[in-house]
Amino acid sequence: MRALAVLVAALAVSMEAAAAPTASIVRGDVQIGRYQVKRDGTLGGAIRAFGQPSGLRRRDVTCLASWRTPGIRISFYNLGGQNPCQGRYGYFGEAIITGRGWATAKGLRIGDPARRVSALYGPRRGSGSWAWLLTRRSPFGTGGTYAALSARIHSGRVTAFRVKYPAGGD
Repeated sequence: MRALAVLVAALAVSMEAAAAPTASIVRGDVQIGRYQVKRDGTLGGAIRAFGQPSGLRRRDVTCLASWRTPGIRISFYNLGGQNPCQGRYGYFGEAIITGRGWATAKGLRIGDPARRVSALYGPRRGSGSWAWLLTRRSPFGTGGTYAALSARIHSGRVTAFRVKYPAGGD
């Protein structure tokens, strides 16, 4: 009987963990919710993760897709002449995340006070209102570094996250 009680308790804990909302976690430039940026950084991958976009707007080699409900906008591009607003041809460039339910893997949330940035990520570094949370070395062009994950600070609060990743090899 005791073994059954332990089994039931373990099952309840695992079901609770499975039901936990993982869709609102930003894991650096690797994953945004269920969207695997580095595994499938296409517009099609984003649609599979978030559903059909609320808006889709093409400008030359770029396509801006937005999803109102999770509060995310992603810029896709295609430098090979294909339509970046088509699922398999649009490659991830940058995401701006503003929905209140989002948090980084370290626990920084949209709406948190700016001091949490330093508490979780160390001394603040960045440009303008963007604090760099994760820096990557670019394997393309002349190299250098870029902010793969950053947080926008406005009026002493975190108001957005920005994720960058050159999925199309720029």
